[in-house]
Amino acid sequence: MKLDIQKKVLGEDVRPSSGIWYYVWFNPKWKRVIVRYTDYGPYGHPEFWEEYIASKIVEHYKLDRFKLDQVADLCYSMPRGRVERVPEAGAGKITFTMENEKPGVWYMDYGGDIPSGLNAEAEQRRLISEFNLSGFANRELVEFRVVGHEKMLAEHKEKMQKLIGDIPY
Repeated sequence: MKLDIQKKVLGEDVRPSSGIWYYVWFNPKWKRVIVRYTDYGPYGHPEFWEEYIASKIVEHYKLDRFKLDQVADLCYSMPRGRVERVPEAGAGKITFTMENEKPGVWYMDYGGDIPSGLNAEAEQRRLISEFNLSGFANRELVEFRVVGHEKMLAEHKEKMQKLIGDIPY
């Protein structure tokens, strides 16, 4: 399935949603790009990067089209995160939970790397709003946490900077 994120309008669906996000450096600024699962179905970071973001980077930086494969392989070069809700007891089979997760809580996992120049608290509020979780946040059912598997990889960051230039992480 080819992701056509341009066709969806943020806020079209008011249901709370799991999903993923990236912060992508489109010089001269960072752009937050999200996929809400209620709009598009589940996507992993590598698939979303390869199907949507990589081509936008190649286009923005006017890279040779043959660089697309290189950019597509660097899905851990930019800050990213995901939001998932732990099912409440009796809400179905729980297939995986991390230690100390609480049922009914929306966990917003990221690598602890909100881009420099952006206000972390403001960005957290925006992400809560974009995934339609404001009502849960008001009841303290949204929790941001830094997790290792969402951290950028140094090797990917270095390769991306060789392709597009300095990135103000």
